[in-house]
Amino acid sequence: MPTNRLRNSFIMSLLIHICLWLALIHTGESSLVTVHQQEIVMMEIIDLPQTMQEHPLIPKHAEKTKSRRKMTKNLSTESTAESSDDADQARISTGYSNYIAEIRNHILQRKIYPENSRRMKEYGRVKLAVVISASGKVQTVELVEPCPFQRLNSAAVALIRDIHQFKPFPPDLAHREKLKLEIPIEYVIR
Repeated sequence: MPTNRLRNSFIMSLLIHICLWLALIHTGESSLVTVHQQEIVMMEIIDLPQTMQEHPLIPKHAEKTKSRRKMTKNLSTESTAESSDDADQARISTGYSNYIAEIRNHILQRKIYPENSRRMKEYGRVKLAVVISASGKVQTVELVEPCPFQRLNSAAVALIRDIHQFKPFPPDLAHREKLKLEIPIEYVIR
């Protein structure tokens, strides 16, 4: 009699252990797939390009620099005039580049990732057209290329509107009344 009871409890215990072991194996396989999928998604997010560093702010109507002039032995007054024009062009180009870099840094320092978008893992690139007056005041902000998430589009427009004043144009750009720039703003989850 005691052996039947002992045998029955052993068999019952063995069946319970087998069921638990099978459940553990089945659960372990599905969690491995989930972890693997999460890693793929995270790699895609990390590999997004950082456009603020790769693509500088590009004006709509940028002045083209003159092509390289041929070196000649005899310098004439025309070549002297050309060299002074090239020097002026280089000075304007440098002043312009520095001003654009200041604007980009100013925007990057104030960019805030919307908390709800971060939680929802929303990311994207928003391109804005911004017109800046010679005094540095933001005149207009337009959405040129929106991203699929409205929160990020609104945050990008609000970012520029909240800044509303950049530094005035440097002396090299004093001849311009306004500057129209296309500004890409990248929202990337890190």
